[in-house]
Amino acid sequence: MIEIGEIAFDCARGEISAEVCVGRIADAIKKRLFPLREATRRVWYRVAPEYAKYLTWERSDGFVVHHLIRAFTEGHDIAFKTPMSLELYDGLTQIVIPLICRHVPDAHPVRLLGPVVGGALPSEGGTATFCSGGVDSFYTIFTHQTQPTRRRLTHLLCFDVGAFGDTSEPINTEEREQSFSLARAIAEDPEVALPLVTLETNLTHGALVGHLMGMGFANIGGALLLQKLVAWMYCPGAGDQNPRTPDVSLLNSSDVTLWAGAACSTANLRILHDDLCPRLEKLRALAEFVPARRYLLVGNVVKDGRNSGTTSKSVRTLLLLEACGRTVVEAFASRFDMEAFRANRRSLLREQLRLHLAGHNDYWSDLRQIVLPELNVMDHLRLAKWYSRAFFRKIGCRKRKRFASVY
Repeated sequence: MIEIGEIAFDCARGEISAEVCVGRIADAIKKRLFPLREATRRVWYRVAPEYAKYLTWERSDGFVVHHLIRAFTEGHDIAFKTPMSLELYDGLTQIVIPLICRHVPDAHPVRLLGPVVGGALPSEGGTATFCSGGVDSFYTIFTHQTQPTRRRLTHLLCFDVGAFGDTSEPINTEEREQSFSLARAIAEDPEVALPLVTLETNLTHGALVGHLMGMGFANIGGALLLQKLVAWMYCPGAGDQNPRTPDVSLLNSSDVTLWAGAACSTANLRILHDDLCPRLEKLRALAEFVPARRYLLVGNVVKDGRNSGTTSKSVRTLLLLEACGRTVVEAFASRFDMEAFRANRRSLLREQLRLHLAGHNDYWSDLRQIVLPELNVMDHLRLAKWYSRAFFRKIGCRKRKRFASVY
């Protein structure tokens, strides 16, 4: 059982908190996703003082959502003392939890135990999106700021709720501060000019957090903590797929908001997945958006103010930029280590094919015509093991993915 106590609100510190107790689990489960040093602790969330009045201390919504993955993984139910929103309770119990349990074999059918209340809270009625500095994030900002038919953004959000790992460790704190600084620079850019709301927490202190928390339930939970400020939350879309129920693809965290985000809405906050369109189309559009050319961030790996030229995400982006044409490449060249990319091009292309064969390259349909013509027979022979695995996966001779396998 995960027990979430009464939520306390400290306006002066811009903080809400609650005592959270995580019950004992079987030895067989102890090596799963989230090792935790302290079973009982006070979990807190903090914002800048000017946004303290918007913290939603009247609902357990964000606390419950942030503990869902642990509950699924370790076999817990969740009990809470402060009421949660009726709409969110219905969405989780009728849609999200059954869907996950249907597609992930070892997911626990979590029960939510506590008071439930309907009705809306006072709200500023804002419209927001997450600001990570990535392609999808920039595209959402760009389209909502430039297209008159779109609901115009009023705020940008940047949360420390899982994406940076255990931020009690200095190296992760440094990464968080770099991301917050980048988000502030984007928000203050004259072509964006929006207030930025940052949220910090000790949720991940002393815990190993799997990547599912990075973009899915973590950001949704963070938005629910600010539902007195934001009424419309647009989650940047990845890929160009049509909404679908997952074939255990919920292990791809960017899919979570696609198929389950709307079910996490409340009377105050409507969570929407933003438009899905090809990555090539997004990059062509962003070549005309000055803030994107200045601040594009790919994979949180930056050296000398530039993105790496050799990490998988950077390589994928650079190859797609090449497909867009020389003008688009030149628009973003200063944001990447182009020397490293060109020096290691052959092995990097081979790695993109390996990722596709392993089932981890969502953009292969765009990359195929770029990668394959440059590889020779020896390159393909080096990947023989991965061709074999792809064959057996295609004919169904593979194990189903489980929560416990994700890191």
